[in-house]
Amino acid sequence: MDRNEAVWYYRLGEQTLGPVSWAEIEQITRDTFSGTDLLVARGGDAGWMAAADALAAHPELAVVTEPPAPAQPVVTETVETSGDWRVFDEEQPAAAATGPGQMPPAPSHAASEVLGGAAIARDAGRYQAPAMPGSGMRPKEGLGSWIGQAWEMVIGDAAAFILGTILAAVVTIVTIGICGPPLQAGLFIMALKRYRGEPISAGTVFEGFQFFLPAWGIALIQGLLGAVAGGIVGGILGAALGAAGMSQETIQAVGQFVGGIVGLVIAAAFFYAWVLMVDRGMGTIASIQNSWTVTSEELLSYIGTVFVLQLLVAAGVIACGVGLLVTAPMMPCAVVAAYMWRFRNISRTGAMI
Repeated sequence: MDRNEAVWYYRLGEQTLGPVSWAEIEQITRDTFSGTDLLVARGGDAGWMAAADALAAHPELAVVTEPPAPAQPVVTETVETSGDWRVFDEEQPAAAATGPGQMPPAPSHAASEVLGGAAIARDAGRYQAPAMPGSGMRPKEGLGSWIGQAWEMVIGDAAAFILGTILAAVVTIVTIGICGPPLQAGLFIMALKRYRGEPISAGTVFEGFQFFLPAWGIALIQGLLGAVAGGIVGGILGAALGAAGMSQETIQAVGQFVGGIVGLVIAAAFFYAWVLMVDRGMGTIASIQNSWTVTSEELLSYIGTVFVLQLLVAAGVIACGVGLLVTAPMMPCAVVAAYMWRFRNISRTGAMI
């Protein structure tokens, strides 16, 4: 059995996600819970089993380590391994594991009853983190907890986040906005690494360039949706208010208010898109679709979450705008904290352990 073949599904609360590779299953168990708490199944399986039991039944899924090389009697060398850094693999499309033009096998009818519904299809992740037991945070529920974890993350590496935010802003301005979306992705990478207890620096923000095209895709679609939806709704309201004899100032004020509401709705729909892209290696459309699949179930709640986070960032304008250097990176950090609760908090019962 190939550990890189995307045939595994796993439980996330009351949902089923997949198909993913076994490498992704290992990543999930490293993030939050042990293999005994994560339920997995392959397409065609009759029911769920713990990841640890699946590994015991299929030992070939374990990472095969190379035999140690013969010791060199003279040379002593200290090698910095990649264990402290996140590894970006090449794209591994799901079709490559099953043959051109073929999709990974779907769960059998019996398995579908156990899985509790259709699985959310997505790319096999290519953005994998090394295991660092006990060094990261634990998922917590609720906006207050997410903001608290975001504050802890930013203050814990204040120099890196502040300098990274400054670098992102300066480079975006110098490049006339061209580097803006990938640098925004870089801020999410910093937040993910900090959450998991991995070392970061201001230069980590430039890792976002590995997602240059999908980052631009998300930014363009979000911006276009905001402009089109806001323009349509604002135009309709403007015409109605004008026909009712309202003043131009009133029409403009109402238009700005409606535009802000539309922006909040779209931001809520895209809430997880950026972190799904950098953590799971998803493309533009897959990131947006999977984000909407989750946020659409509690859209009003996510609209309120976005509103509070935007107020938090805006509060940084106090003290001549210097506070913005602290509050601005709290936005991606809070989204990462929410993502870890919503997507990575997995247990046998679907509740937090």
